[in-house]
Amino acid sequence: MHAKSKIVILSVMLMYVVSCGADNIAAYLPVLATMQTHAVFITAIYFVILTFISISIAYFFGKLPIIKKVFNTCGETLTRLIYIAIGIFVMIDTGLISHFIH
Repeated sequence: MHAKSKIVILSVMLMYVVSCGADNIAAYLPVLATMQTHAVFITAIYFVILTFISISIAYFFGKLPIIKKVFNTCGETLTRLIYIAIGIFVMIDTGLISHFIH
């Protein structure tokens, strides 16, 4: 693997941990606080493995020419739409919208 590829992979991992890490900590801290120490370590290992798998899959798909073309031409717009869709899904799934309607 080239040095440039390693830097890109590390950059993606850092962005992933920074952008998703705070959400995960906020979501899982109450759960982790009630677990025994060995269970917390097992959960941390599980999280690291899943993070590695997620990043590897994203890296693989990011190398595909069609994906590169789509993201080079409309990546910013597509990223915004994905984040908006995720936000709407979370609001619907948690019942926030129905809470405000009723």
